[in-house]
Amino acid sequence: EVISTLSFDNYPKGLFIEGDKLTVFGDVTNSDILADAGIRVRNGMTFFNIYDIEDRENPVLEKEFKFEGRYHNSRMIGDNVYLITNIYPQYRVDYPTPIIMEGEVIRSISYDKIHYFNIPYSNPNFVGIHSINIDSSDNLDSKILAVEGYPNLYMSQDNMFITYTERINEWELREEVLKEIVYPELPDFYKLLITKIENTDPDVLSGYEKRSKIQQIIYEYVEGLSTEKQEDLELELEEKLENKLKEYEYFEYTVINKVKVNNGQIDIDANGKAPGSVLNQFSMDEYNDVFRIGTTLSARWSSFEKERIESSNNVYTFDENLRMLGELEGIAEGERIYSTRFIGERLYMVTFRQVDPFFVIDLSNPVKPKSLGELKIPGFSRYLHPYDENTIIGIGRDATEQGIQQGLKISLFDVSDVSDPEEIAKYVSSDKYSQSTAEWEHKAFLFSKEKNLLVIPVANYNWRDSSDNYNGAFVFDITKDDIELRGLIDHSSSLDGRWYSPAVERSLYIEELLYTKSPYLLRINRLEDLNRVKDISLDPKYEGEIPLY
Repeated sequence: EVISTLSFDNYPKGLFIEGDKLTVFGDVTNSDILADAGIRVRNGMTFFNIYDIEDRENPVLEKEFKFEGRYHNSRMIGDNVYLITNIYPQYRVDYPTPIIMEGEVIRSISYDKIHYFNIPYSNPNFVGIHSINIDSSDNLDSKILAVEGYPNLYMSQDNMFITYTERINEWELREEVLKEIVYPELPDFYKLLITKIENTDPDVLSGYEKRSKIQQIIYEYVEGLSTEKQEDLELELEEKLENKLKEYEYFEYTVINKVKVNNGQIDIDANGKAPGSVLNQFSMDEYNDVFRIGTTLSARWSSFEKERIESSNNVYTFDENLRMLGELEGIAEGERIYSTRFIGERLYMVTFRQVDPFFVIDLSNPVKPKSLGELKIPGFSRYLHPYDENTIIGIGRDATEQGIQQGLKISLFDVSDVSDPEEIAKYVSSDKYSQSTAEWEHKAFLFSKEKNLLVIPVANYNWRDSSDNYNGAFVFDITKDDIELRGLIDHSSSLDGRWYSPAVERSLYIEELLYTKSPYLLRINRLEDLNRVKDISLDPKYEGEIPLY
C-alpha cells in the first residue's frame, strides 16, 4: 500500500535513499522566486531536497537547495551526494557567477571556485559540481569547471572524470585561415566592426552568430576584389589550410578532466586528452590509480585526402596526472564501439558494422595494452554486465549477416579462454521490433546471480500488426551457461495505447516478491511462479500541465 506521498511543482529526475534520509532532485519548473528577485536565469535551475524519513508515513523536508543549471548527473558515496549541472555563460551584474539557493537565500559562487585549464576553448560552457552531505547539509562544497558541449561522467571512489569531445572542423579551419589572410588588408571601418562584434555580450550574440557575422564581412571584402586577386587568395588559402591541417594528428579528441573527491571535498586536479570520442561512462574506468578509456575515431573526409579515412577504435591508459601511459589503436577499422566494460585487468569491447566482434583486451600492463582474442557473431551488444569473472552478459540486438538489425538479443559470453571467447547461450526474440531500455539505461537492468534472475524492460511495437504488440518486463532464468525466458510482466493496460518504447522504468525484488514500475503502475509478482500479487496505481494528479506525484 502507499503509506505516504510527496508532491512536487518541479520535475523530479532522481533520488537516493541512505538510512533514514531521502534526497530528491531534478529540474526546477517554477522559478517565481528568482523572477521576484529580478534575476534572469537562462540555464534553468536544479532542485535538491533532503527529507527525514525515519517516520515513513510522515516524511519531513529538512533542507532545500537550488543550483543554477539543468540537472545532468549525480553519484552518491557514503553520506555525500555529488550533483552535476550544465550551465551556459550568462552576463549578470548583481549575480555574475552561477547561483546557489539555500531555502530562499540567494548567493553567487565565489570567483575562486571557478576553474579552467590552460587549453583552447572554442565555445565554452560550464558544469557545476556540488557536494552535499545529507547528514550535515551545511557541509556544501561547489566548484564550476569550464567544458565544451555535453559532458560524460565516470566516477570512482576517489575521483570524478568529466569528459567532452573536441572536434576539428575543416570548414571552420578554412574560415579561420581566410580571416588570418584577409584581416590585415581590411579597411579600418571593417576592422572596427569586427572588434565590435567580438566584444558584444554573449547574451546578445552567441559565438555562432558572431562567427557568421564576421564571415559575412570577410566575404563582402573578398567579393569586391578583382578576379586575379581572388584567384591568388584562393591559392594562398589552400596552401595555408593544408599546412594547418598537418598540425593535427587527429581530428577528434576526448578531453578528460579529473576531479578529486575526498569525503565531500571537491578539488579540480588534472587534464588530459585521448584521440577519438567516448561512448558513455562504461567506456571509462580507474583501476590501481590508472585511468583507462576506450574511444572511437570517426570516419572522415578531407579535400586533401584521396580516400575516406575509415573509423577505428582505440584503448588508452593514463597515470594519475593524466599523462598517457599506453595505447592500443586501430581496433576494428570501419566499425565503432557499441559497448565496453572494464573488469579488473581486462576490457571487453563490442564493435559493430555488419557482425559483432566481441574483443577481450588485456590491461595488466597499462603501458602495453594488447588484444587477447575476439569472437565474430551476428548482431551486437549495447550493454555488457559481468555474470562472474569469466562470464559476461550482453544485452543488444540480433542482426542478419548483412548487418540489418533484428529483434532483442541476450547473450552469455564465456571468456575463461581469453584467446577464444565463446557465445555459450543466447535468447533471441522472434519479434523483429522488440527492444529494451536496458540497452542504453543500465539502471533498468536487474540481475541476481544467487536467484538466477534477470529482468529487463521490453516492448514490441509493430505498426503493421498491433496484435503483436506488448510492453512490460521480461523475466529470465539465467545460469552460467543458459538463458531461459520465464515470462512477461505485462504493463500494457496502463499505457493507454502508448506502445512506442518500453514503459517499465525500474524493477527490484524484496525477499520473494518482484516489483516492476512503469509511469502509472507498480506491479507486484511472486518470483516463484510470477503470479500477480497486487497492482498499485501511480496515476498522477495535475496542476495545469504539471503532473503532481
